[in-house]
Amino acid sequence: MHSVIRFLDITQTQIDDIAKDINQLLPGFCAEIKPCVRNANQFSFDISQKSDWQEHEKDILNTLKVIKPAIIRAYKRSPSLEVHLDTAIHLIDYESRFVTEVYWGMELLATLLKCKIIPMFSIYHIQYYDHILDNKE
Repeated sequence: MHSVIRFLDITQTQIDDIAKDINQLLPGFCAEIKPCVRNANQFSFDISQKSDWQEHEKDILNTLKVIKPAIIRAYKRSPSLEVHLDTAIHLIDYESRFVTEVYWGMELLATLLKCKIIPMFSIYHIQYYDHILDNKE
């Protein structure tokens, strides 16, 4: 699993301002800005890569609690801003299980709501992804 916080429809200047604001609250968090391959106006920052969902969710919640003021200020500066919490689930995260349950706890949902963050899961099937890469050559 891998979770990022993604800011959509913003300029490089706006993301620099957001990163500076977040780094004041959580030093080094925005050390690596990752532009989106599909859209130049999207940027993301890593939150967690822990494979245990409860630990992963705890990382997300603890991070959002700290950076919440920066996200709220970003919305005030850029009302058209959209923020996503994207959790990527890879085949290795669920292939050996009959069923995989991943859920958002109430405290995390409340924090996402307060920060106007849209939660999402991206489910990857690695064999399909490999097929796409093979066809690009």
